[in-house]
Amino acid sequence: MGQGKCAPIRQVLGKSKMILGLLEGISMMLKGELAVFKMKPEFHYGEDDCPVSVSDSFSKDAQLNFEIEMIEFSKNKARTTVGYLYFCTLNSHYTDLTLM
Repeated sequence: MGQGKCAPIRQVLGKSKMILGLLEGISMMLKGELAVFKMKPEFHYGEDDCPVSVSDSFSKDAQLNFEIEMIEFSKNKARTTVGYLYFCTLNSHYTDLTLM
């Protein structure tokens, strides 16, 4: 699957800024699961009200593939916390994400 690791970013489902495809896909994952999400623009940075900003040189109209490994997560009454997010851009059409 992916290559390399990047600096961690803490993500909270429903609270953190996250593209629609990841918000929907990650919420269905199990601990230890590996997944590749193939997203059309309306589910990633091409969505009209995308909460995440990217540079103008980033392809917003192509299908993007996201590689996810759900290493750990925790839940509480107030919200669902999904550990740490490792985000690496491998090229303009492939992004490698590892949740920890």
